[in-house]
Amino acid sequence: MITLYRYLFNIKGISHFWAHKICTLLGVNHHIPYSQLSDYKLDLLASIISQLKKSDKLRNLDVPLSIKKLVITSSYRGRRHVLGLPVRGQRTRSNAQTALLNKKRVNSSSF
Repeated sequence: MITLYRYLFNIKGISHFWAHKICTLLGVNHHIPYSQLSDYKLDLLASIISQLKKSDKLRNLDVPLSIKKLVITSSYRGRRHVLGLPVRGQRTRSNAQTALLNKKRVNSSSF
């Protein structure tokens, strides 16, 4: 018998934190078997999960916009994005060889 908590955790994109939070929002113990939920609780669970998925999709749309903002303001991180180099302080001497090779290939083909 699978518990509600384990059932939620098996859904892609729902972590332990969100599984516990959803159980709290439903007002049920997270050790209750999934099969013992009432129809009302199942409908409520479906609406909570659909809202979570919608908000997750909206959050992913903000990432390219924030990168674009960095590039437009020509900040250090924005320039690193444009050059295809590591942005968050990683080494470029021994790591990130792929990024550096791609940069060299782009520059060599552009001449």
